[in-house]
Amino acid sequence: MIKGRVTADRTPIIRLEVLDESGVSHVLAAVLDTGFSGDISLPTPTIARLGLRPTGQRTFTLANGGVSVMNTYVARVNWHEDPLKVVAVESEGPAMAGINLLWGSRITLDAREEGDITIDRLP
Repeated sequence: MIKGRVTADRTPIIRLEVLDESGVSHVLAAVLDTGFSGDISLPTPTIARLGLRPTGQRTFTLANGGVSVMNTYVARVNWHEDPLKVVAVESEGPAMAGINLLWGSRITLDAREEGDITIDRLP
């Protein structure tokens, strides 16, 4: 089970366990973003600290309708207690968990300040 909290400014934040290139686990706070169609996004300094390998670029349509080409990297996360290879998109904003990562999960979110978030694997 993945856990998180809703912040005072109404942002759903989960604990995301990302492995660096040596296999060492790093727990990050990541925004739960079902509008992001990718796996995860990570800020540039986090990608550098984890030593992730670049894989190319992808084009995304942003919420405001704009189009952006973003660098991508191979990343590994522990998701539902299993290692999972994902695509990390380089971003200037906070770390995010997108719908591709969340697919196959049940999300329970108490929509209030300090509300609990739980993410369970669907049977």
